[in-house]
Amino acid sequence: MHRDPHSPEALADDPSFRAFATGTEPEAIERWTAWIAHYPERQADVQAAIELVRALREYQPRTLPPDQLEAELQRLQHRLAAESETPVRPLTSPRSWRWWAAAAAVVLGGCLTWLLLRSESALPPQTVAVSGEKSVAEVPVVSSPQPTPETTHRTGYGERRCVTLPDGSRVWLNANSALRLTDWRDDHRVVHLDGEAFFEVTKKRLNRQAVKFTVLARQVAVDVLGTQFDVSTRNRRVKVVLNEGRIRLRVADRQQPRALDLLPGDLVEVSDRQEITFHTRIDPEPHRAWTADELVFDDTPLADVARLIHDNYGYDVVFTDPALAQRRLTATLPDASLDVLLLALEKAFSLSVKRDANTIRLAPTR
Repeated sequence: MHRDPHSPEALADDPSFRAFATGTEPEAIERWTAWIAHYPERQADVQAAIELVRALREYQPRTLPPDQLEAELQRLQHRLAAESETPVRPLTSPRSWRWWAAAAAVVLGGCLTWLLLRSESALPPQTVAVSGEKSVAEVPVVSSPQPTPETTHRTGYGERRCVTLPDGSRVWLNANSALRLTDWRDDHRVVHLDGEAFFEVTKKRLNRQAVKFTVLARQVAVDVLGTQFDVSTRNRRVKVVLNEGRIRLRVADRQQPRALDLLPGDLVEVSDRQEITFHTRIDPEPHRAWTADELVFDDTPLADVARLIHDNYGYDVVFTDPALAQRRLTATLPDASLDVLLLALEKAFSLSVKRDANTIRLAPTR
């Protein structure tokens, strides 16, 4: 008889499902979240499989030959059956090491449940996302009273990289940026941003309550549950662009603290003087093009291009003719390197480009 390919044991034996259950691979999270939404009747099997995966991760198997391991499993199963008065189903002979791992996880899961009930100490409830919305998956978690040690992720000039946070959320850091985790716990997700970053926040629940994720960017706090958005603290302002989901901005103002709810396609800029500019129905994709090492300019003044060069590459830009700063660039560059950008400026505006130490001089050619 063939076993159900989506039984708890079969799911726990699937590497992709294990990555989903542990929240270690966003692709697996997306795949299995969609699968659960399509087959909601299998939610009980999924929950049981998640518990098996966790038990298997904690299990430290002894090195035993197959006959002794089978005898051990039989003994444990009979013991559990005696405790729960559940009929014993004979074990079949295994044919692979994966079967042994799954069987050991099943038995160990039962032992753990029995022991936890006996000691009146149980793990908190766990949940699995069943929504069919296109969003970052909800990852089941186990609470831990210990905060994560303070961590800082940094990028240098011209460097971009992606980091994965303890909850499985992913953050793309733009050049010359820093992300700090100072007080990160299972029930408290807060990061501090200096520079620019694109966030893919994983939904998280603890004791059946949604755990908020907050980005602190100067005088602005961005509160989310699970969504995708870009935050920048460049040029004496905080800029937030929402790609997917919903977020709330809280602006710290001694006179009048304000809160704004953003929907996809909204762009908000908050100056150092708490002046707020709100744009709706924009195309958010150009604002995250840098995560794919692209640069997108849409009628952008060269003065803004000069600020980007300063922020991302560490060079001061000098225009020998002040009128150049008002000229505008429209282009999509498939390479975010400074050399490609300078070449594009040179060709598009017939400029002479000279680099000296930390300064770039742009002059019209004669």
